[in-house]
Amino acid sequence: MSRDPFDRAVDAILKRDSRYPREAYTLMPVVLEHTLRKRREAGEESSDGHLTGQQLCKGFEDYMDSLYGPFALGLLHEMNLRSTEDVGNLVYNLIEEGVFGKTARDSRQDFREVFDFDEAFRLPFLPDLPPETLAQMEAQLEARLGSPRP
Repeated sequence: MSRDPFDRAVDAILKRDSRYPREAYTLMPVVLEHTLRKRREAGEESSDGHLTGQQLCKGFEDYMDSLYGPFALGLLHEMNLRSTEDVGNLVYNLIEEGVFGKTARDSRQDFREVFDFDEAFRLPFLPDLPPETLAQMEAQLEARLGSPRP
C-alpha cells in the first residue's frame, strides 16, 4: 500500500529533524484549515488565501484552546511544542517538503513570540486564588513530580 504525499513528506522531515513527532505535523494542516475558515467567517480572508505566521499562530492558539481546553498545554508538551517558534519550525519543515507554501515576505521570525503558551493554555484554567497560594500549589506539584514545569 502506498503512502499519501503528506505522509511521505513527514517521513522525509522526520529523517532529518526528530524534534517533533509525526502527530505534531499532522496537526498543522488541520490548524491551517481551521484558521482559514475562521478568517473567512470573520470576513478577514486575504485575496490570495495566504496566512502570515502570526495569523497561523493565532489560529493554532484558537484551535488548541477550543478543542483541548485545559488539556492543550500537556498535549503540546508531549509533542515537544513549547512556543510559537516551535509552530514555525513545523511550518518551515512542511514548506521545505513542498506541503505548505510561502511568499517572499514570510520569515521564520514571523513565528517569534507571537504568544506565550503558558499564558494561553495554562493561566485561563487556573482557579481564582491568590498568587501565593497558586505558587505553593505549583511548588508542591513540582516536588511530587520531581522536576519543574517546563
